[in-house]
Amino acid sequence: MLFKNARLTNKIAVILLVIVCWVLALLIYYKHVIPTAVIERSLEHPLKDKETVRVLIVGDTGSGDIAQKSVAQLLETLCEKKEAEAVLLLGDNFYFEGVSSLSDPQWDSKFEEMYNTPCLKDKRFYAVLGNHDYRGAPNAQIYYTLKSDYRWNMPARFYDVTFGSILSVFAIDSNFPEFCGISKLCSLDWILKKMKESLAHWKVVMGHHPVLSGGKYPEPKWFAGITLPALLCKGKAEFYIAGHDHNLQHLVGPYRNSSCSINQLVAGGGGGELADVKPVEGKTKFAAKTHGAIYAEFTQSSAVFEFYNTETENPVYFFRQDKK
Repeated sequence: MLFKNARLTNKIAVILLVIVCWVLALLIYYKHVIPTAVIERSLEHPLKDKETVRVLIVGDTGSGDIAQKSVAQLLETLCEKKEAEAVLLLGDNFYFEGVSSLSDPQWDSKFEEMYNTPCLKDKRFYAVLGNHDYRGAPNAQIYYTLKSDYRWNMPARFYDVTFGSILSVFAIDSNFPEFCGISKLCSLDWILKKMKESLAHWKVVMGHHPVLSGGKYPEPKWFAGITLPALLCKGKAEFYIAGHDHNLQHLVGPYRNSSCSINQLVAGGGGGELADVKPVEGKTKFAAKTHGAIYAEFTQSSAVFEFYNTETENPVYFFRQDKK
């Protein structure tokens, strides 16, 4: 009996040692890989029209090939036709290894020159990090905010943008949560506080990973799959927009680990290789394996979303939600 108890004690000790090593490794990884740079937490977008906010939504853009160019032309067409005033970039901004520095030539080929068309060249782009962006130097994408003057905006991993009294956009890094007690400021607590304090008519959360998808990544784990759905509900967000799956989707919750029904828009058809997609029973309203983007229009009373691909002039899908 004594021998058996000793063996059990040794097994417990080994398990505890493994757990401690795993936690230490995670902390080291967090400290050295996940960017801690914070240039600014809250941005105010200058509005021309205080009654209507018009934005373009697209993710997974950074291929640099003909697909990204065709979506860039679509964005230019929509920008001019709809008088859009900003673009929301949903991560994987640079395939396949992110950018290496502030002087990486991909900044020119996949961003500056790619969107240097008459309408887009004067627009502000608000971006979040994708999983491929972490293969390079994610800090460079934050610091490029300073170098870019006004076009590229990613002042922190978690930040918010106010579009007058109509719209607040809350940008999150769905790759990694901010571990409270490790950083000086817990971003999850901060972003939830900002969501609760917001007096905007509409609240939109943007990240890279969907909370549910009919594509290649059906239900993400960790932050995107566990913490994020609860965050959306607690902050009373009306919409969550994401990429990661290379297609276009509209799903309506509730989702696993959420206590509310959430409109989720997936706009991952910005330039990466397309992924198959099929409807999720009881959740999917629209799904298409296509390159494209979303145009969104917000007023005090309604929010309208139009889905476009690169092959037709008219929207392939749209929906409207009136303010309750």
